[in-house]
Amino acid sequence: MMKNSVLNTNISMFDSHSDIYHPKTVIALDYLKDKSSTPLQDEIKSMVDPDDKKSLKALSKGATMSGTFKSRCEFDLIKHSGLLSLDFDLKDNPQIKTDPYFFSKVSDFPWIAYLGKSVSGEGGLFGVVPIANMTKHKEHFAALVAVFNSIGCKLDPAPKNVASFRYQSYDENAYFNHSAERF
Repeated sequence: MMKNSVLNTNISMFDSHSDIYHPKTVIALDYLKDKSSTPLQDEIKSMVDPDDKKSLKALSKGATMSGTFKSRCEFDLIKHSGLLSLDFDLKDNPQIKTDPYFFSKVSDFPWIAYLGKSVSGEGGLFGVVPIANMTKHKEHFAALVAVFNSIGCKLDPAPKNVASFRYQSYDENAYFNHSAERF
């Protein structure tokens, strides 16, 4: 674990999508670097049928990147982590596959602490941003939507909810900025 990383903060991890009442507290950085879900992730990526992929994905571990929780519900927030997750779906951002600079355009923002591939293997990306005011989670998300809209990117709206579930996805080529600025 890197001692001074902005990702060195507690989040809640759940054993699967249906597990909403049994969180385990983990360090966000450790969660992002954890390779234990790689076999399931590889199996998900190899599937062709979207329904089969979705069913198997629901068995994956996941986390609430924005905090620790009693249960996976925004009203059960124990403590905000200071992080906000971003989700760039391929269906909304086809330029992910066609623009060879898409990844670097996103990771070049000084407040991107992490950027890596999503679990499904369909080309989507997942990012993490440290935010300046944890009591203004939704306002920060709205501001990030505006920033990314200005460069032609569309964010999935789910992470505006502080309890948004993020499937675990290990990416050996992920981008880390341990001293990212707070947005």
